[in-house]
Amino acid sequence: MNELGFPVAVLAAVLLLLLLALAAFGGRRFQLRRTLGTFDASLCHPGGKWEMGIGRYADKHLEWLALFSLSPRPRRRYLRSSLELRGWRQPT
Repeated sequence: MNELGFPVAVLAAVLLLLLLALAAFGGRRFQLRRTLGTFDASLCHPGGKWEMGIGRYADKHLEWLALFSLSPRPRRRYLRSSLELRGWRQPT
């Protein structure tokens, strides 16, 4: 390869990996949203930091999956009988 060929090949490989990762994120989100009992849900962590995700109802649990993750497993699970709805807020 000449002096310009190797950097261009590396850049093309990086862009291809980026596009594949974006397609994987989109495919995962599409697949999760098609499942019955899922909804968009954000969690507020101590300190006021919000994290976007997807909620999914299971038999006795509410499962929370991180939006920016490729893992098919829920990051958090809450016992449905122990949840208490305190109110609603308008998304901003």
